[in-house]
Amino acid sequence: MPSDMLEMIIQLETQLADFYSRIKNLPRLKETKNMLEYMEMHSYAHASMIEQARTVHQMPKFNRDLVMNYQAKLVNTVFKQILNEQDLLKVLKTLADSEEAIGYL
Repeated sequence: MPSDMLEMIIQLETQLADFYSRIKNLPRLKETKNMLEYMEMHSYAHASMIEQARTVHQMPKFNRDLVMNYQAKLVNTVFKQILNEQDLLKVLKTLADSEEAIGYL
């Protein structure tokens, strides 16, 4: 479990990248594989940048469980919503909305 805010953000970005990695190979999302691969790399890059920032910045302690639980619920909800959705535009909208929601963290 992360011990500080930056470590938690690194973990969230990594988990998000892992999520994109998991869904990019779903057969019905094959048309968006390049975009999902980009999102995967982008999230891993965020994690890397924040890891580098940890050497410079010290963040205060906070209730990380609240944020971790929020992301876990959001990712699970999104996965359930897109799993059987046939409309690719609805899938992309759901992914975009969830990305924005995570960004508000």
